Amino acid sequence: MNRPVTRMLLWCSVCAAAGLAFALLGCDGGMGSGGGGGWGSDNEESYEEGEPIPHERGGSDNNQTSGWQDRGQDPGSATVTREEDAESGDSVWKYVLKYTDIILSPDGANLLVSVPKPGPDAGFEESGLVLAIQPLPSGDARYFPQLQDLDRVNFSPDGKRAYLLGDKGTRVWEMDLDKYTLVRDVYFNKPFSVLDVSKDGGYLILSNLPKTAAEQYGFDPYADSCAATSGMAVPAGGSLCQVGLVDLSTGISWTVDLPHRLRDIDMDTESGDLLIAYSKKLNDPKVPVNSFLAFYDPETRGFTGKLQFQNCADEVVINEKTKQALQSPTVCAFVQDGQAVSPLTLQESAWGGQAPHHDPISVIDLEARKFVENLPGFGPVAVSEDGTLAAGFTLKEVMKSEWNYDKQLNPVGIILVDLPEGTWEVIEYGSAIPAYTFSPDGKALYLYSDNPESAGELARIDLSTRALEWLEGPSIDLDAFVWSPDGDELFTVSDLALYHVRNDSSEILKVGIPVEASLINIRPQGDFILVGPETAPSFFSFKVPGAEKSLPVEEEFDLELKTVVTR
Repeated sequence: MNRPVTRMLLWCSVCAAAGLAFALLGCDGGMGSGGGGGWGSDNEESYEEGEPIPHERGGSDNNQTSGWQDRGQDPGSATVTREEDAESGDSVWKYVLKYTDIILSPDGANLLVSVPKPGPDAGFEESGLVLAIQPLPSGDARYFPQLQDLDRVNFSPDGKRAYLLGDKGTRVWEMDLDKYTLVRDVYFNKPFSVLDVSKDGGYLILSNLPKTAAEQYGFDPYADSCAATSGMAVPAGGSLCQVGLVDLSTGISWTVDLPHRLRDIDMDTESGDLLIAYSKKLNDPKVPVNSFLAFYDPETRGFTGKLQFQNCADEVVINEKTKQALQSPTVCAFVQDGQAVSPLTLQESAWGGQAPHHDPISVIDLEARKFVENLPGFGPVAVSEDGTLAAGFTLKEVMKSEWNYDKQLNPVGIILVDLPEGTWEVIEYGSAIPAYTFSPDGKALYLYSDNPESAGELARIDLSTRALEWLEGPSIDLDAFVWSPDGDELFTVSDLALYHVRNDSSEILKVGIPVEASLINIRPQGDFILVGPETAPSFFSFKVPGAEKSLPVEEEFDLELKTVVTR
């Protein structure tokens, strides 16, 4: 099982429409709307019991961010200027590059990245980034100059097909990664910034959902407009209230229009339905936002159900083992008048002098399609791989005022929920809101905080004893991490070192590497780790470390494009 790199959630104070149709080249366009089944009226009555919430940091897993569907990965971006080369005197393009992911296909057979075009002396008259693919574990890199300035990359579950979003969000290419050939193009009349593939590999799902925690805070849940503001990372003309779907087996494509802003999408693999969360601003100062969870059948292209809650909906996490969905706001209770507010300094003035209900985590029975109960805690929610435990965080004052729980001593606690039983317990943590992730073997919950009082410290909760311990070793910058394929060891990288810790050890080990790197990924085969910088398309592979004090570079993949290439 491929476990892509995780980017931890960082606290960001972020200050800051029309109908669309699909046309599928060479296939039946199948344009239509997804309104079958009907929305009904989203009135402000007949609520299931619930309330609003969110987070500063929170659950993180090896699929980017807990609770979000993959949403694709960023192949790289650049700031470009035209300058004169000091040696040759030629006018060349100068790129300042930014990479956030080392993108591996789920089968570990290919590495994908966007690389700059060279200057005009190499045959390029215009600037831009083009797709490069490096076969793994070795082989000659392949370049695709026709695939320029891609926004997102995603894959079929088996890793054999890549889906590439580009042309300013209006086009998706489908690539056969066995043959490295393009097999299909999809064009859109309106742009999207997010590209997801359904868990069964049958559908492309496109939207303008936020892609990072910073962007999440820009999606003000109290705004009613479907149009993006200038501060949002959404292509011009993109709608916040639309979802696009492509049936990959038939080539038929269509759109789904929502009455309010989309908050999250996931898929119930049991029924095959999409779970679509959206929110609506209310006029009640006690409950400023109402959330909805709609069930949508892509086969019939109609809605089959809808639930309504007195909270806001920033994420939906599906637990396939217990056939539950956990709907936990992660931002909206911490946005006031369009501005992000720290959970630890919540203000009441934005809601007419009355503070809203700050949490809960709402539990939904997917088989019965009904609300079950509300549990205390803020998201993002992390769920253990066996589906038995969920983790969130709690705030002392909220636990006391909203849940009549006065046993929490520290400002921030960790809540563990027994999902089959619906019981919960709070474990003391500290004064900072951590990021947290379950170890894949289900034995531990790891917590990381980078606040001044515990800068760079990694903690672990033993799930058999519920004991929290701070791990020994160097302070680390756990901005990105990966798990070994067997789930027994966590790896992260910073500057000239690789750090790792085993589930049966209390010590963080440091292994020297001869390259500066801040990005990391691991092949699902478990044979080597890839690291790289944020500023260049250069990647280095290392064998998974044992007791070595330092690791030599096994192989370097420098994907810089130096000459013109044609296909």
